[in-house]
Amino acid sequence: MTRVFRCSVAFVVSVGMLAALRGLYTGWVSVEAAGEAQLLARLRAGDEQAFRGLVGRHDRAMRRLARSFVASAAVADEVVQETWLAVIQGLDGFEGRSSLKSWMFRILVNRAQTRGAREQRSTPFSSLAREEPEEGPTVDPDRFLPSGHPVAGYWPLTPSRFFELPEERLLAAETSRVVAGAIDR
Repeated sequence: MTRVFRCSVAFVVSVGMLAALRGLYTGWVSVEAAGEAQLLARLRAGDEQAFRGLVGRHDRAMRRLARSFVASAAVADEVVQETWLAVIQGLDGFEGRSSLKSWMFRILVNRAQTRGAREQRSTPFSSLAREEPEEGPTVDPDRFLPSGHPVAGYWPLTPSRFFELPEERLLAAETSRVVAGAIDR
């Protein structure tokens, strides 16, 4: 059961909860609404203790709810972090038409649904790997010097510059000819 206390309208207005009165002119305001009004005023003033308390009270539930929309716990953690940032940035725009908790969780659900849909459209790179890894070495061991050689395991010849494009090789050769011709003059 919610307990109520009688307070003046000036008190309610001073803590920013005129919306809590919504048609109630008797002056009776619930303790929860007044507590939320004080919390909201503290949050808007930048009170870190109030924010820590809010995170401590709702973070686990937010993570569980976000996890129901996304594929992994890591993505759920990101969604919750984005939600907390959105809550901080949107505090001044909070109109009090719902409870602070409902507002925060609606932000979370919107972000989690969007992120979940985006994650379903993409394929993780790790899922493209073969199920069974290939057996044996990547490069044939016969291409290296044998075990009795003083530098065993090294390439017998330095690998060619395979990373260069044919166009680059052609331009480099042409440049060398031009430089050699200029030196000969």
